[in-house]
Amino acid sequence: MATPTKSTTPARKKAVVPVAFDIEAAESELEVEELPPFNVRCKGGKLVTLKSPAEIGWQRAAVLDPREPFLMLRELLSEDDYVTFLENDFPSPLLGKLVTAYQEHYKVDEGN
Repeated sequence: MATPTKSTTPARKKAVVPVAFDIEAAESELEVEELPPFNVRCKGGKLVTLKSPAEIGWQRAAVLDPREPFLMLRELLSEDDYVTFLENDFPSPLLGKLVTAYQEHYKVDEGN
């Protein structure tokens, strides 16, 4: 019976891959400023709340475009609040003021 021989080849070590950015580590260290919600009083006194940028994922935040207010509001409002908001008729310049107030409230600009 043959005697098993030990391999003289050194065991391979897992290659260490350099990491430039660790999403999990960065997320655990992320400090998000707690701001009050952005509530909008609609005609008739109904309130709707726009979500903060921190409440939506980056995929959705990346496509928010203040030049596309319907799409932007669709992402930032709950379904019920979106319906409530659409029931309001007001001059279009007010929509621009609303978007500007939202951006100032959450300290974002068109590039963020």
